[in-house]
Amino acid sequence: MKLSAGTVHQMSVSANVAISRALANGSPLMKSPPRTEPGLVAAVHLGAIPDIAAAWSPLFGSAGLNLKLTGVFCHQSPMVIYHDAKGKRQRCELADFLVVIDSRTSLWTGRRAALIQAKMAARAGTVDIKKGSGWAQLSLYQSWPRFDFEQAEYRLKSVDLTPGLGSDSSGTYGIIDRHWHRSQAPRWTQLPANPTPKKTIAYPELGDFLARMVAGHSGYGRDVDSGINPTWTEVVDALMRETLSKTFRHSSTLGNTAAPRSVSSIAFMAASTGGFVVSGGSGGPPDGQFSGIEDGPTGISTLVIEVAEREIPDRLEW
Repeated sequence: MKLSAGTVHQMSVSANVAISRALANGSPLMKSPPRTEPGLVAAVHLGAIPDIAAAWSPLFGSAGLNLKLTGVFCHQSPMVIYHDAKGKRQRCELADFLVVIDSRTSLWTGRRAALIQAKMAARAGTVDIKKGSGWAQLSLYQSWPRFDFEQAEYRLKSVDLTPGLGSDSSGTYGIIDRHWHRSQAPRWTQLPANPTPKKTIAYPELGDFLARMVAGHSGYGRDVDSGINPTWTEVVDALMRETLSKTFRHSSTLGNTAAPRSVSSIAFMAASTGGFVVSGGSGGPPDGQFSGIEDGPTGISTLVIEVAEREIPDRLEW
């Protein structure tokens, strides 16, 4: 997809503002602003998605493109098992967050995806990955040894993400920083796994990352192509399948009902007026308290951004 440098810059700025606002205030459904990593990740999915769609809609409208953003929050993430360079068995989360871009335009039709490991900043602008699970996750992203999904639902063993191009773009670190002076909003910065993340300065914020990923910039996500990298395609497909197969249950707030654990915003050209319309979404956890979630261990927090030259259907068909 060809987007001008000016358009991508506007997308970056507006998305960063929406994400920082969500990190500071949470989503409208939350009882109080989040302070922990799960709550902050949920706030981005449930609070920032409609604002990003509203900000991006006129930019895409001027290019004759339709846009759909869907955020799905899952409290837990899939676990994987691998053996490190010393032969020691390691167990860790695969990621906290999956980003998927689907493009159906005359310029580019395809899919690109990236895994994001979310971490809280140790100090303002500083990353300190701890020993133990932190290092197990880092080792996974830095060398991508073969690994098994622990949950049987995924049906994936001996996964090798290194064949083909872009393996170093499969996973990245998202550093959530709430240590800035009160005059500055919290920020989410994207860092590669190599070299070992330490300082966030000079790296793009999440809004920049998303805008450049949508624009197809090299190094921002990895192409999902069964002919070029079939294993990466299997992983992305399995994550999306399991994520959307569940609903959100939380008896203390929802009773016996089950709510969708996603929020969608659709921006499309209205044939009657020729104007651009943004349809906001609903759903997802009603607050920032996740200790009692009953939706099980499968699924991963996911953001899907769809761009097309034709009207996007109301329901995603993955």
